[in-house]
Amino acid sequence: MSARFADAFWPPADELAEAAERIRARLGDWPTGTAAWRLCVAAPDV
Repeated sequence: MSARFADAFWPPADELAEAAERIRARLGDWPTGTAAWRLCVAAPDV
């Protein structure tokens, strides 16, 4: 990977991963839901 290519992305992926870990640590563990989730996806009418 060239230096120019690496400079095109900010912040670097390792900084994003560290920030995500800090956010997860602050959120803590959430209780599980009592009902199962269901996602329904349909194609839009054209």
